[in-house]
Formats: sequence, structure tokens, C-alpha cells
Amino acid sequence: MPLWKWRRKRPYGLQGRKLQLKQSMKKQNLIVLKSPLLSQKMTEVKNELESCRMQCKLLEERLVVSENNVRLERSFSEEKLLEIDQLRLGLRVAEEQCKRSQEISELVPAAYCRFAWILLPVET
Repeated sequence: MPLWKWRRKRPYGLQGRKLQLKQSMKKQNLIVLKSPLLSQKMTEVKNELESCRMQCKLLEERLVVSENNVRLERSFSEEKLLEIDQLRLGLRVAEEQCKRSQEISELVPAAYCRFAWILLPVET
């Protein structure tokens, strides 16, 4: 940059000093004027951040509760499945016993069944 352009940008002497002071005071006034707005905005942002933190904690707690509920539901469903399997097994056993009883009753003559009570020992 040529020397003559640089001198225009930075005037020397008393006028240049006054101009620099005025500009500096304007900047300070702007800073002083903006300072309450900035501090107010900072307060708003801090409050919003705190609100977000609280929401995050609440969501974390809800997640933990939901995960526990899922675990409980899984364990209950596993127990129910075991119970259902046991009932099915019991039903199969009962069906097999019924089938055997029918087969035996078909083999034994009907007359024997009618008079079987005669052959039974009498309890005293």
C-alpha cells in the first residue's frame, strides 16, 4: 500500500487524535448499550440450557423405567410360555390316559364291568 493512502486512513495531529477518541467513545457507548441486552440474552440462554438439562434428565429417567418395564414383560412372558408348555404337556398326558382308558374299556366286556363291584373287597 502506498504511503499517501496510509496517511489518509490515519490522520495525524490533534484532529486525528480527536477522531480516534470519538470513535473509541462510540464503540464504548455501543458496548455499554449492548451490554444489558447481551447479559439479558445470556440469562435467557442459560435458562433455556437449564430447562434442556432438566428435560434430558427426565427423559433419561423415563428411558430407564421403560427398559425395566420391558425386562419385566419379557420375564413374565417367558414364565407364561413355560406355564403354557406345562399345560399343553398335561393336556397331552391326559389325552393319552383317556385314550388308554377307552382302549381298555373296549377290551373288557361290558358284563364284567357291570358285575365288577361284586368282586371288590368290602371295607369294614
